[in-house]
Amino acid sequence: MVKPPHEALHQIFRHDPRLFAEFLDRSAGLAFPKVLAVHELNSNLNEIRTVEAEADTVLMVETVDGPHIVVIEAQGRVDKDKLKSWPYYVAYLRNKYDCEVTLIVVCHDLATADWARQEIVTGLANRPSQCTWPIVLAADNVSPLTSAAEFVRDPMSAAFRVLTHASSKPTAGIIEILEKGVAALKQQDVETARFLGNFLHAGLAKSTLLEPWRQIVSTIIKDNRLFEEIRAEGHAEGHAEGHAEGQVEGEQEMLLTALAAKGFELSDAHRARITSCTDTATLKRWLVRALQASSLDEVFSEG
Repeated sequence: MVKPPHEALHQIFRHDPRLFAEFLDRSAGLAFPKVLAVHELNSNLNEIRTVEAEADTVLMVETVDGPHIVVIEAQGRVDKDKLKSWPYYVAYLRNKYDCEVTLIVVCHDLATADWARQEIVTGLANRPSQCTWPIVLAADNVSPLTSAAEFVRDPMSAAFRVLTHASSKPTAGIIEILEKGVAALKQQDVETARFLGNFLHAGLAKSTLLEPWRQIVSTIIKDNRLFEEIRAEGHAEGHAEGHAEGQVEGEQEMLLTALAAKGFELSDAHRARITSCTDTATLKRWLVRALQASSLDEVFSEG
């Protein structure tokens, strides 16, 4: 069973698709082309649909330079099978979608991060036929959260930094930082505060920060059943429902972002139509249209 800390470490990029480009720049010193829109692809990369051959998160990114796929893998331990599956993911997606593919691996554990940074080559030693070189984000290149102001200014970015350092020695004063950050965010955006309360509770399931975090967010999450659904051992039904809800919200957010990037001004009716739609296929269809449309009528037409 996939555990919540593993899920949180890569699913945060589904909830805030701009994060991957931010941390490629901030932590790896790599510039990604300007992002126009992002949507999630089916992450099952095996034609016979076996669970063992699934990538964690696969994003189709529309950039100023054209389409670009980003594969995000959460890796909690050394797994030699990944040295075969990661090159397969890259080659398969490049062939299927005929575009560039970037592989990002996110790790809690520094030993695993060091292992994941190796170049994966096949062919002759002095002339390999293929080379796959993962970009790894971990506690040694993702800066820790150091102030409550950062948490309020960019909650999702702050949450990713907390998750990345979940297995490391806690940063000095981190509990006070989180406590003040949540209190301030609650005043500014209580829904985001509640979302992060649940999300980080799952992601910190194996961290020494779990109990302090539980106490911090107990004031905004009053239904203890929410905690039970994302216990460290997992709850299959709750996970499935949460994933579906998160996927819909992610599709809605990506569509709104794409329309804004195209310069469309949304009426209250348009915005309500998007936020009330729970059919991911419809949201994805509107997103594809938005990338090419010259008017909102083209996006939302029934034809």
